[in-house]
Amino acid sequence: MIFNQFIMTLKQIYRLYPKKVWMLTLITFIFIARKTLFNVAREVGNYATTVDSGTSLALLGISMSMIMIVQNSSKISRFSSKVFPFLAYYIFATLSFLWAGSVSTILFKGVEVLCSFIIVSLTIYYIRSLKQALLYIVLLATASTAMEMMNKIIKFGFSYFHTNAYTMVSMIALLLLLSAVKHKIFSFKEMKFLIFYNAFMLVIGTSSASYISFIIGLVILMSSQYKRGMNVGIVVFICIILYFIYSYFQDFIFELLFPGRSMEKIENGSGRKAIWEAAFKLWDENPLMGNGLIVGERRIVEYIGLAVISAHNSFISVLVNTGIVGMVIFMNFLFRWFLKVYRYLSTNRYALILLPAMVATIVNCNAFPAIGSDWNYVAPTVYALIAFAFIKIKKYEDNMGY
Repeated sequence: MIFNQFIMTLKQIYRLYPKKVWMLTLITFIFIARKTLFNVAREVGNYATTVDSGTSLALLGISMSMIMIVQNSSKISRFSSKVFPFLAYYIFATLSFLWAGSVSTILFKGVEVLCSFIIVSLTIYYIRSLKQALLYIVLLATASTAMEMMNKIIKFGFSYFHTNAYTMVSMIALLLLLSAVKHKIFSFKEMKFLIFYNAFMLVIGTSSASYISFIIGLVILMSSQYKRGMNVGIVVFICIILYFIYSYFQDFIFELLFPGRSMEKIENGSGRKAIWEAAFKLWDENPLMGNGLIVGERRIVEYIGLAVISAHNSFISVLVNTGIVGMVIFMNFLFRWFLKVYRYLSTNRYALILLPAMVATIVNCNAFPAIGSDWNYVAPTVYALIAFAFIKIKKYEDNMGY
């Protein structure tokens, strides 16, 4: 009975979108599978070209992306200027091999991100309905979470669920769903399974960064009103209430947000403090242009002796990899992204729906570099948020973004 309902639901979802969307989605999930079910761990600093499941899927994804990009070049030209603020950073980062060396590694990593982003943007472009595009982002996030959960169960069983990755994806989906229900795009009844599923995944991931980011997003969600935009008074009122709650229940809240962590671990970000201090020392070697996409931040191991694959912070990753110049380009993208959504809060419900998830994502990037660093399976969901904002959001929601 339940299985039959599940199959029927899948068929209904399949009929919502044209075949072109599903072909593009397949490519996106080839990339996602490479970093979840078929992820291959390597030693930090080992960039030797090896034929394994991860590399094979990456090459397959890039090849299929290139074909789709060539075939749809005329369509891409219609929105490429809109999403260029984001593309500009990764184009610059990909060119960092000119001063950082490691040509093959930087080109490979840069092209992977660029291809993935363009494919996701093209997917959002092909979905004409704003409502269906929003649902697509939720489904993409939910499926990404499910794949990583399968990966963890296969590798670790049911004993290890802590992560700061799939909790971020679940947080995005949950905030979008709650916002969409509040602003009457979806009903709670039709979205209840997705709401409960993503809430459950957010909780069991035990990521303090995602918990805090979700609370911030929730405050923004509660403070938004259609045709009025953000109500600053409500934001202040909620913050005051939260402050008093925190003052009276500090120990309980600490245990809730930081389960099983000592005060020492909380204060140093579970080891991130040492990573960030090393990252700034590394940045000081080439402050203007950085040390190269990916290869820069992976040199952190030279300073702390610990094998870390990223700076665990989007902004520090950008600074270490591409220096001050890269940071200026990256901050320009964030400013334009935020401005694009903020300016239409009072006239477009979809801007209101996007804002809590967008802000929470940026906050969460201070602990997990979903953007600004190497490609990861969280990235496509964030790319979809970016594409939705730049391609779809207009002054009024009856404008489809073309």
